[in-house]
Amino acid sequence: MHDVFSGFSASVSAMSAERKRMQVISSNIANAGTVDASGPYVRKSVIFEEVFDDVRRSSIASGVRVKDVYEDRTSEHPVVFEPGHIAADEKGFVKLPNVNVVQELVDMMIARRSYGANVAAFQTWRSMLRDAISNIGTR
Repeated sequence: MHDVFSGFSASVSAMSAERKRMQVISSNIANAGTVDASGPYVRKSVIFEEVFDDVRRSSIASGVRVKDVYEDRTSEHPVVFEPGHIAADEKGFVKLPNVNVVQELVDMMIARRSYGANVAAFQTWRSMLRDAISNIGTR
């Protein structure tokens, strides 16, 4: 019976992971202009990982989850000259967040489409299961 629902669990886990990804992207967009005394907001991103079914001890992935949310320390922070700002260095320059709003919006569209694809897969699996159940008594 476990195999019958594996399609559901794979889709549900992927939808949950994409929802978390969209939350992180939303946070990035919301903080695209945040600079305080401690410094600029640092863009965050997610890392996905495969989930394997422990019951079947299978090498086939049965889903996906967010492994980690990490800060993007590799991309450059834009710098502006604003000597009166609380976060300005001794020369008057302020590091801005390393968030590219256009890139975040593209990432959001990708996450949204992936979420939608998993909803469609879930609905297809449900339809196939419904048809299989309804055909049990007809043969």
